[in-house]
Amino acid sequence: MKKVCPSFVIDDQNKALLNTLYKYAWRMETGTLNPTKGLLLWGGLGVGKSTLLKGLQDYEMKMNRYVYHSECPILGFHLTSATEIALRYAEKGVDAIVAYTSKRNLAIDEVGREPLAAKHYGTQANAIQLILQLRYEKRFEGNSHLTTNLDPDKEFDVYGNFVVDRIKDMFNVIRINGESRR
Repeated sequence: MKKVCPSFVIDDQNKALLNTLYKYAWRMETGTLNPTKGLLLWGGLGVGKSTLLKGLQDYEMKMNRYVYHSECPILGFHLTSATEIALRYAEKGVDAIVAYTSKRNLAIDEVGREPLAAKHYGTQANAIQLILQLRYEKRFEGNSHLTTNLDPDKEFDVYGNFVVDRIKDMFNVIRINGESRR
């Protein structure tokens, strides 16, 4: 975690969560998280959701390099922001959606901060909603991870009933409490 955020502090508030995330990275069945599902980290501003996801990404890359000496297909993920996805859709249209749905493992940071109605030459779409719908169909082929300030039980309705209904099927939902660490 210190590599992705030098000021990161391990304390009583996050120590158990870090241990759980490392067990998840090793796909340990003894952990409290289901390794066949992605992670949905949600909570207030500044509680460390993005840092935790970036740290997990870095940790899995190190596992690939030092443990497996190659690229283990179940480890590692592409990380992008929801805003970046909406902007790519506006620029490239459906090709951008296909690019994100074809990745085996994908992490989307700051879901809920993107423009909900991105336009590509007049064709309006909620790019995140489309990606989540399409990734649900491929949920057994790879994992999707999200960070968000939205409560998945109350505020995900902007992505439609289809997505809301499938959240717990796709993700280990983890609420991160506490004050801002910034």
